[in-house]
Amino acid sequence: MKKYISVLILLVSSLIVTAQNTATDSKPAFEGPQLKSVGVGFSYFNPALDYWKDRTAYDLKGSFMPSLLLDASVLPYVNARLAVSYFRTAAEITRSEYWGSEKVSQTFIPVSLSVYAPIDLQVVTAYGGAGVDFMAITSKYDSPSSSQKGTGSATAGHIMLGAERKIDMLVIGIEGKYIFGKFNQTLQLGADGTEFVEPVKLNGLAIGLNFKYTF
Repeated sequence: MKKYISVLILLVSSLIVTAQNTATDSKPAFEGPQLKSVGVGFSYFNPALDYWKDRTAYDLKGSFMPSLLLDASVLPYVNARLAVSYFRTAAEITRSEYWGSEKVSQTFIPVSLSVYAPIDLQVVTAYGGAGVDFMAITSKYDSPSSSQKGTGSATAGHIMLGAERKIDMLVIGIEGKYIFGKFNQTLQLGADGTEFVEPVKLNGLAIGLNFKYTF
């Protein structure tokens, strides 16, 4: 984790320096922290979920992840974003005609805080940054004989790159975000109710479009 933090700090620092070097004299002076925009994002997230994909018959695939976005300027050449997202994936298998189907689902609600450095390229504004994700996690299992539901949380990190274009008060952008982290999932297996703890990786790429209204 310390290695990841060091890489993220170096990335953000280099982006801030680049933004400062490309700034022009005509750019308005920084007037202090202020709200810049609100908006929505629609991305496709494909997490690793390695335990489920590699060691079971449940093929949990990627899915769309909508987000609410709140952006603000916090320092010269540095913006921050608060985002709340929703992601759900599910898989179902039929073991036999007489037994019926079994279903597993995973739901993540990440609350993310990012810092990023915008670089004005005239045609578009490019940016890059990093942040942390605080995730509420719900896991469910349903079968003809029983149902189980577990809740928990995890902390993950991310790096992101994007580009956006402003049209009047509307900003349209494309963004890629790589999320990395894991959570420990408790599974109840066997007739005796024995519990096992399995680490599940969250690593994966989320890529999509953002639509924001600027102030």
